[in-house]
Amino acid sequence: MMTGNIQTGKKQLLTIVLFTGIGVILTGALSLCFRPYTEHGYQYQDVHKKQEEFRYLEDQKDVVFLGDSIAWAAYSPEYFWQETGIPSYSLATSGQWIGDGDLILESYLDHQTPRIAVLDANSLYTRLSRAKYMLSQVLPVFHYHFAYMAPMGPEVKDPRRGFNSSEVISPYTGDPAYMNTEIPLQPMSSMAEEKLNQMDDVCRRKGITLVLSCAPNPSAWNRGRHDAVQAWCDIHQVEFVDYNLSDIGIDWQTDTRDGGEHLNDSGAHKVCSHLSRHLFETYGMTDHRHDEKYQEWNKEYGGGN
Repeated sequence: MMTGNIQTGKKQLLTIVLFTGIGVILTGALSLCFRPYTEHGYQYQDVHKKQEEFRYLEDQKDVVFLGDSIAWAAYSPEYFWQETGIPSYSLATSGQWIGDGDLILESYLDHQTPRIAVLDANSLYTRLSRAKYMLSQVLPVFHYHFAYMAPMGPEVKDPRRGFNSSEVISPYTGDPAYMNTEIPLQPMSSMAEEKLNQMDDVCRRKGITLVLSCAPNPSAWNRGRHDAVQAWCDIHQVEFVDYNLSDIGIDWQTDTRDGGEHLNDSGAHKVCSHLSRHLFETYGMTDHRHDEKYQEWNKEYGGGN
């Protein structure tokens, strides 16, 4: 009787090992099918869509903007052009994680080489655990099993050049002195810092100036985050322009679309007015409004008079 139980137990164990082995093999095989999707980042659909836009860019951009929806709503190529004649493009996507920002920038650099890359620092705090990210890379079937990449379609030009425009007004009713509150240092995650270092390295190799900025954002930004980003910038000799600390005339009754998280067009215009002039004067940018190659910009946005 005892011998029979042992034999039955061995068979059950063998069955479990066998099916586990088959499961591992099948998971690995399926993951090979999904591995190409990892080239489009963790938020693969947004990254892929942005990468598709690069096929339609012809004229050279001197400045590109990277970041999540905070950047998407704050940095307008139209306003940059109207203020200083700097041609620019927004590579921002909703919820953009810094690792995906790296991929988008490197894909963009296969097509163009801007002089300046402006990264909005809020994307450094988009949380993604290292374990979850590594699982998506090692066994992509678990993260990308719903993946679908739309095929390349006919050219559809974005008149906003990546900017997310909104004239909606929804006031911020919180404390306008939110940056005066003393908060302990809030470091970015180690993985976010690794990806930021990688972006910095890419820019240096390509001769691109990396500038960190942060659009006014009382819903998420604070002194602790500012101090952490400033510390990184001091070490790496990268400029940090934090508009949560700069007086550029933001009116919280009129310049936000959703109660303080994202700027509307009025607020974006104030940020772009200052930032474009700052970049123009600090880094010796060129005003292209009288350049024959950029007359299409004048037709779309005005200028050149």
